[in-house]
Amino acid sequence: MKFLLLCLLSVGLNAEINENRFFKDITDYAEGFGLHTDLGYSSYLIELHSSEMDSAIDYDVLEATLGFFYAYDKWLLGTYGKFVVDEVQSNMFVVTTQASLNNQANIDKEEFGLYVDYTFFENDKESWGVNSIYRYASLDASDAYDSFLTYVSYFKYQTDGLALSLAYQRKLFEKGVLVAHAGGLYSKAKVNMSESINGQFQDSFVKDSVKALGLKVSLAYNYAYSNNLALHLKTDAWRQKFSSLKVHSHVGDTLPTASLKEASYTTYVGLAWRF
Repeated sequence: MKFLLLCLLSVGLNAEINENRFFKDITDYAEGFGLHTDLGYSSYLIELHSSEMDSAIDYDVLEATLGFFYAYDKWLLGTYGKFVVDEVQSNMFVVTTQASLNNQANIDKEEFGLYVDYTFFENDKESWGVNSIYRYASLDASDAYDSFLTYVSYFKYQTDGLALSLAYQRKLFEKGVLVAHAGGLYSKAKVNMSESINGQFQDSFVKDSVKALGLKVSLAYNYAYSNNLALHLKTDAWRQKFSSLKVHSHVGDTLPTASLKEASYTTYVGLAWRF
C-alpha cells in the first residue's frame, strides 16, 4: 500500500541522482518527460548526545525510489518519493564489550523532494550546472535491545530544507557520463526523543525544533543504453548537525541542551526511461 501511495505522490526523479541531464548530454534529445526508479543500500546514522541522554539509530537499510521529470532546454524539473524497503542490519554495539546488539529499530522512513537543475555551461565533452533540491523526510523508530534490562529509544524525527550544489559532468567512453556534485544544505528539524527501561519512561526527553547547515556530495556514472533508456550507478553522502536542542524533564528540572548528528551514505543502482 505504501508503494502505491508513493507512486501517486511521486512525480519526479530521485533528486540526488536525477539532477543529471544525461539525456541531453549523451543523446540528441534534450526535452521530454521521463520516469526513474532505483534501489539504494544506505548506512543511516542519527546520534543524540547530552549529559542526560545518549541514544542513536545506526542501521543499514534498503530504500526504493520512484519519480518522474521534465527536461526542457537547459532546465530539468522533477520530484521523487523514497521509502525504506527493509532493515538489513544493525550497526549498534555494546560499548563495554564491542559486541553487536543484532537488534531492530522498526524504522519507518519516508522522503519526498522537489528539484530544479540549470546547466550554465556545456560543450561536447563536459558541462557545469547548478542543482537545487527541496527535501522533506520523516523517520519513526523504536530501537530496543536487552542488556540485563530492556532499553528502548523512541525517535520521531522530521527534517525539511533546501540543498544547493554545483554539478560537473564529463563524458566517459562512448555512451557514458561521469557526474560529480558538491554543495551545502540548510535544514529545519523537529525532534521528539525519549527512552524507557523495562517499560518505565525516563525523566528526561527531547522535544524541540532547530535549524542547521550541512554538506552534500555525490558521484555517479550514467550509461545510455539507448535513446530512451539510461542506467546508473551512484554513491552519495549527506551530513548535518543540530545543536542546542532543549532537553525537558517530567519533574520540571532544568537540564543542559543536546546535540543531534545525522549522516547517510547510499549506493544506488537504477534506470531512467524517457517517454
